[in-house]
Amino acid sequence: MKVFLGKHLGIVLVLVMVFSCSDNDYTPIITSPVVVNADTFPFNTLTEYNFFEGAIKDQKPELGVIPYEPISTLFTDYAKKKRFVWMPEGVKATYTADNNIMNFPVGTVLIKTFYYENVQPANNTRIIETRLMLKKEDDWVFADYIWNDEQTEATKQIKTLPVKLLQQSRQVKNICNQSNRYCHRTKQPKISN
Repeated sequence: MKVFLGKHLGIVLVLVMVFSCSDNDYTPIITSPVVVNADTFPFNTLTEYNFFEGAIKDQKPELGVIPYEPISTLFTDYAKKKRFVWMPEGVKATYTADNNIMNFPVGTVLIKTFYYENVQPANNTRIIETRLMLKKEDDWVFADYIWNDEQTEATKQIKTLPVKLLQQSRQVKNICNQSNRYCHRTKQPKISN
């Protein structure tokens, strides 16, 4: 009898443990994998921040990285742009009034990627540059990342890149760092046949 009760009691305990847990009892702790440290900003490569999941060229935002589109955009030498914002956990931006800049908390990162479509000879999309703006206590700090030819990484540097677009040829100089705020200087477009 003791063996019978012991066997069945063990089975009953296992069943109670299995069926007593429901989906409502489990609360996952979700944290963003993004890594931003104002003291070590900027990193040498864009992937070090973990802003994007999967292949970085796909620009699929990680948890907490939010895509946005401004109402009005500036012309940037025919380049298209993807924009994202990331803020540390537990903070929020505040709207003060029309015609005023939003009040972003310290640690906020604005991300803007410039890319071209119809790049020749393969007529594909090519990412050129990603810019980061980090909000510090009293100012914004900038970092520019230039993408490699394989579109697998963007490295912090300043470089002139030739881009041949469908029916347009131009030299793109996306240079905008702390000391030089002159962005998107180009030669006049050459229209090809």
